[in-house]
Amino acid sequence: MLFFHALLKAFFINLIVLIVIVLIVLFPRNMEAVDVGKTIGANIEFEYGFDWTQYYVNISTYLQTLFVEKSLGESLTGVPVSQIIHEYFPRSLTIIVTSLFLSLIFGILKGIFDFQAKFRKRSILGQGLTSFMLSIPDFFIILCLQWIIIFHLPVINVFGYDHWYSFLLPSILVSIYPMMYIARITSLTISNQESQPYTHFARAKGLTKKMVFYKHVLKNCWPTILGHVSTVMLYILSNLLIVEYLLDYKGAAYRLFKAFNYTNSISASYEAKFEAELIIAIATCFMILVTLSLWFSQIVKVYVDPRRR
Repeated sequence: MLFFHALLKAFFINLIVLIVIVLIVLFPRNMEAVDVGKTIGANIEFEYGFDWTQYYVNISTYLQTLFVEKSLGESLTGVPVSQIIHEYFPRSLTIIVTSLFLSLIFGILKGIFDFQAKFRKRSILGQGLTSFMLSIPDFFIILCLQWIIIFHLPVINVFGYDHWYSFLLPSILVSIYPMMYIARITSLTISNQESQPYTHFARAKGLTKKMVFYKHVLKNCWPTILGHVSTVMLYILSNLLIVEYLLDYKGAAYRLFKAFNYTNSISASYEAKFEAELIIAIATCFMILVTLSLWFSQIVKVYVDPRRR
């Protein structure tokens, strides 16, 4: 019962977040030009006044498009949002899935190495490197690595998405910070398990240190490590935009940024031209991934933990 309660809780929390995003996106943003000069057109200022009627129209129009017309809407160019999602989201999904596996596999291996390296002297590649990487802002790490690749490894084509391997570099860049996070979690979890009485009992029975580690300690670490998949997913999604934008990789995060249609200039007939339906659709796709990662974390805690068997 508690397991299904946790799943429903995760679902409704993300549903509420998505509803809030929808309400924010549909917020009326049009401004009116007001002539404050003595002569017509001498001095024009733009004023914003919230209009509940316009807000209601925005919400009702979107709901009608979604539930009555069975459509996700259209972009500014008249392209159906569903077609744009079908084109852009799989590119980002490839990066997300690849970086998730990279983060978990190499993060766990790095965490095991960090734990074992702490018993050695002058191991600069152990916990010291992990702590250093976690102390640096993730976007700064991405920028530095991109600069190194562009200027020192010019044979590598870092821009675009045309080649089959174009997703590899973005996936690596996105996975660096969550990889170090998993390494820290793995190292700490192993340290906690190593101090448990059952490890001393297993060694007293004649098992070697390596057998105790891989057969008992690491086995008990899986629920805690895999329980952080939802946090890893949030790290990946937070880094996805900057990587796609800097590498000109036209995925969903890149298209989401373009959908806001940000501009510093305002014309006399200013009207907000951001693509609300597209923003909501892409945000929904990302929220589904977050919900699935939360569910995975809950399932792991119940079915992977050997203590519950």
